[in-house]
Amino acid sequence: MAYRHKNLASPADEIRLLTIVPGLATQGIRCSIAHHLVITAPGYEALSYMWGSQDDAVEILLEDDRHQGMFRVTQNLYQALCRLRYERRERVVWIDAVSINQDDNTEKSSQVPQMRKIFHNAKGVVVWLGDADEDSDRAMEWIEQTLQDVDPAFFKSSIIDLQYAKISWRPCRIRLLTTYGPPSGTFSGGGSG
Repeated sequence: MAYRHKNLASPADEIRLLTIVPGLATQGIRCSIAHHLVITAPGYEALSYMWGSQDDAVEILLEDDRHQGMFRVTQNLYQALCRLRYERRERVVWIDAVSINQDDNTEKSSQVPQMRKIFHNAKGVVVWLGDADEDSDRAMEWIEQTLQDVDPAFFKSSIIDLQYAKISWRPCRIRLLTTYGPPSGTFSGGGSG
């Protein structure tokens, strides 16, 4: 049975947050989804990523307080969820493709304008760059160099507070999620499972 989003009571004031259920790399992805007021939402991370093609969609189990069902996500989002998932504890995230009902144009028109606030209010932003390939080291070096060359004043006016952003092996506000780290929620920007 396919999962169907419950309507938001007030789409201009509410968001949906996913809780990624802990699990092993060999297990499928399971998430719960709940509505929260934007101003009182619990701590969460926002995911920034490229959606990818719907042609190779994968199903995850999505459940709320009343029902559960299978929900189709792109292969790229599925890979990100696998990397975000911890083995022993839950992780709360906001992901546009799941948190916004993509089948409801009215909801999308009220949720999309909130994205600046959603990312700003997140305790962290995770950037999924996709699986590593032969150019990944060079790309990561370029990103690190670019961040060092940018005037910190630029970040103060950006959508996301990047004042602590560094590409490193220690915790930071912006985390670049790659396949370089161990699976199940640890990655090259810091954090641990």
